[in-house]
Amino acid sequence: MGTGFPDLKPWADAWLDRIGAVFHLARRRRQAWQPGLPLDGQDATFRSRQEQLQAAFDGLFQTAREELLELRVPWILELNRPHPHGGELARLEARSAPLLSLLEHREGLGVSCATPERRSTTTLANAFCEARSSLATPVSDRAGRKQRA
Repeated sequence: MGTGFPDLKPWADAWLDRIGAVFHLARRRRQAWQPGLPLDGQDATFRSRQEQLQAAFDGLFQTAREELLELRVPWILELNRPHPHGGELARLEARSAPLLSLLEHREGLGVSCATPERRSTTTLANAFCEARSSLATPVSDRAGRKQRA
């Protein structure tokens, strides 16, 4: 376990791509925003981009929920083994933690989706960048010593 989980980098990169797509759509929508008009007075281009953004945003959270449900069964099975393999539990947590964080912050992240005049937050992308980089680094316990599986 001391080598981290470099094999999970493609998974983390795929999530960063999904998040990047949402940020791209938010940027495109903001370009169509007409500040002098109320939300319901925006033109068809803006409304179309808003719908695309909302669909991508909702899809991001739906995918996170689906992945967490898929991870739940192996997690439970691993915990119920007579001698759980710490490496597998850590691997499951490496995938679960950023997804749980994403779901926990949906309301706050949704503000930028619902409020076109505000810029999108980078908190979500930063969390996944941290998760991705941690996959290749040694897993340490609280005292800073490398754990052994």
